[in-house]
Amino acid sequence: AGMISEIHVLLLAKSKLVRTLPEIAGRMRELLMANPKGGNYTTLISGPSRTADIERVAAVGVHGPLELHIILLED
Repeated sequence: AGMISEIHVLLLAKSKLVRTLPEIAGRMRELLMANPKGGNYTTLISGPSRTADIERVAAVGVHGPLELHIILLED
């Protein structure tokens, strides 16, 4: 759903924020070990995708949402 929607809204508890990519990898390993038969699809979204075709026509949001909204929640 995160890849086909035009607008992606993420609700995130502040306690779940991490500072580095290795911390993310560790958290993902924990989740996989807790539920080995669960889904394993992961995406890191930093903003709308940007691409250009052979004619150099720019397109935004081709491979994901056009807008990303992150709402941080107090614990």
